[in-house]
Amino acid sequence: QALGLSAPRRISSAGNFGSSATRESETENMDDEEKKLHDKINMIRMNFLRLVYRLGQSLDESAVAQ
Repeated sequence: QALGLSAPRRISSAGNFGSSATRESETENMDDEEKKLHDKINMIRMNFLRLVYRLGQSLDESAVAQ
């Protein structure tokens, strides 16, 4: 996987985080500043998902879903 981690079985999908194909098509119409912001948000999202995984939480739990 892109995160370098194998996801636990109880996490079936990324849910609200969308697919990579959708995110790639969104970046095609952005200028450089918007792309940098988009990349920064994606890094924060990835770090959050790694933290959730390390803590053994499910993406379906209310605190994570918010």
